[in-house]
Amino acid sequence: MLDYDLVKTVKIECKFCGRETDKISGICDYCEPFLCEVCRSKLSKGYCAVCGRLVCDDDSKLVGFARVCVECLQSDPRLNDYDYLQSIIFNKATRIAYRTKQRFNEILEIGAPPRSEHIYVHIGLDDFDSPYGLCTTYAAAHILRMIKETFEAELLDYPLLIRLNPNIPLKTRGNAGVAIRIIIEKDSFSDLLESILRQVEDLSHAFFRKTQPALAIYATEKYAIDSIINIVYKEALRSVITPKILLRKLRNLKTGHLLVFSPMSTIPRGIVGAVASIGAILDDYTFELLAYRLERNIGRKRQINEASVLKMNKKMFPLTFGNVDGQKILIAPKGPDPVLLGIRGETPEAVFEAFRMIEHEEIEFWCIFRSNQATSAHIRSIRHVEDAHPYETIMINCEVISARKEDDRVFLRAHANGGYVEGVAYRLQRGLQSKILKLKPGDIIKLVIAVFSKTKDTIAGNIEEFIPIQLVPEIIKRNPRCPRCCARLKKKSKDMLYCKKCGLRIKGDFKIILRIPRHELRIGKRYLASPRAHRHLTMPNERIYFRSLKITGKVSAYLVDPVLAKEKNLPLKRIREIKEPKIL
Repeated sequence: MLDYDLVKTVKIECKFCGRETDKISGICDYCEPFLCEVCRSKLSKGYCAVCGRLVCDDDSKLVGFARVCVECLQSDPRLNDYDYLQSIIFNKATRIAYRTKQRFNEILEIGAPPRSEHIYVHIGLDDFDSPYGLCTTYAAAHILRMIKETFEAELLDYPLLIRLNPNIPLKTRGNAGVAIRIIIEKDSFSDLLESILRQVEDLSHAFFRKTQPALAIYATEKYAIDSIINIVYKEALRSVITPKILLRKLRNLKTGHLLVFSPMSTIPRGIVGAVASIGAILDDYTFELLAYRLERNIGRKRQINEASVLKMNKKMFPLTFGNVDGQKILIAPKGPDPVLLGIRGETPEAVFEAFRMIEHEEIEFWCIFRSNQATSAHIRSIRHVEDAHPYETIMINCEVISARKEDDRVFLRAHANGGYVEGVAYRLQRGLQSKILKLKPGDIIKLVIAVFSKTKDTIAGNIEEFIPIQLVPEIIKRNPRCPRCCARLKKKSKDMLYCKKCGLRIKGDFKIILRIPRHELRIGKRYLASPRAHRHLTMPNERIYFRSLKITGKVSAYLVDPVLAKEKNLPLKRIREIKEPKIL
């Protein structure tokens, strides 16, 4: 008879990622929550935009930029058409109540309330949106506006727009949480908490199967955060952390008072992003100004003068970036969410000045966020293939075996320390595809790849960028020149060369080998796709200089006023330098 208690003590490798697990299923706590909900035998790649279930590649189909499961496609074959799918999403977005009230209840409390007269309050939010509308940043901006209008609180930083691991299949769009940091009198804390809860009640789409919103309130006596919360941010950014794993980590919380609220009856997935955004400490950062639409315009085509955007980009680049790709405008989302446009840049003044230059429809208000966007902070450097896990974006040195094109995709196979790497670049990455095809067997490159599967000695995923380290030279073999007249010798027979010009004959058959350096790729240069194919965390090349200034402390972050307003014709005033909270 099988002793199950004994079985549970035996450590085996997870069949998907190689981590140790004692589960009989052979699937670890990191991978189990991401199993395809149709086949239950493969890791998912995303969720169905119709029913919300997690699905793998085999049990779903990409329709435009959305994923639809095979069962939804079978029930309505018209979903294969992207325009039809979009119409379904927009019709549902306008048909349902734009604001569906969801009562947020306390689901977790750790630590004791601060006793000091003034307390530092960190407000974290995540997972408030769905394919049918709303946005976590919108909820956070409403909370910030309420605080500014109602309480005598001091804003310590911009609202933080924190992008987390972009490979997580549960993400709606950009996998972002938001954090707000303020200092307030202790006597006002209970009123603040009650007001925040009232604000978020009608700002989430918890009716959608995937959406599981969470609001985290972290209060401390000093401007500091527990190291556990910072670790949660780093793991949520570069790896996988599930609510179950998060709760185990939070048991070790020693500093501060943490409260978590949600309309869910169980621990919601949004708790990860809500806590992680609070724990974000940024050595490199960018800014984004988000303008929000009037409620009556939600679901209608966004009215933005594209010529004004192109003119803005020409004047403001590179202080603003990622807003235009050639003649294509990248500042406006496509879905029925409340965001009209978002402008990314290096300073708050740059994004605000750019915003003032753009002609657009009437807005509800705008808000400036400080962010880890465009910092490539999600990339984890590894030396061995076995150190990689599914859903991570890793950087690894490897030697090219082959690069080939098949249909509209480019495939790269390479040998790395301890195994092999198989990467793919898609049609949207055309510029990157052309550079990959210039690689030759034997080339040494530093490869950045989003890992989606792993076997014993091979990892596979989507290529994000690469840097040539060493390029195999071009080998050219030629006949030698005639020692008498310098004309090129010809082959006379198997073992004889002769000169056609002077008649000299030389016994033997030999070649001169020329090793010519290649110039189609440059050693040390970073090759990545065009801006339209960038992920939110991908750092564009034009940011390299600004990044160096920020991480070396030569440029410091500072707070301006206002951070949020409706009017555009306002002067921005610098208030003070921003200090990151200490890690305890």
